[in-house]
Amino acid sequence: MTITAQCPFCEWSARQATGKQDETLIQSYLAKALMDHLRLKHAPHDPGRVDNVQFSSGFGAASKQGFVEFAINNEVTQMEVRKAREVHRMLGEAIEAAVTDAMIWNFFKNRFGMVDEQLSQILYDFREVRQGSKERFREQ
Repeated sequence: MTITAQCPFCEWSARQATGKQDETLIQSYLAKALMDHLRLKHAPHDPGRVDNVQFSSGFGAASKQGFVEFAINNEVTQMEVRKAREVHRMLGEAIEAAVTDAMIWNFFKNRFGMVDEQLSQILYDFREVRQGSKERFREQ
């Protein structure tokens, strides 16, 4: 059996032969590769993308605590300083992961001449190591 993922916007596609026992795993790999492709190649054309990000601070008269206000486009939320620090940490980690992904992509592309489908799988594998996998959690 061969499973295929194809981009609805361009000629990109990925195929993988699989046995019945690996079908779900291969489908998830191909779905992730397609999501990465869509995000990397087509998201800039999405009119709903984030264009306006703003942060401000405030002080709650009732709570007598500082807070952070966070706005993306027209959506605004307020959070406690503790939560804002957590978001700050997560954003920093995501930034470093994105930089690492670009470095891995360029290294394997330039050093070994790999094609996009191979590179997508390599990024998926590296992310699994970085973020952990379901199998690894079951083993512990």
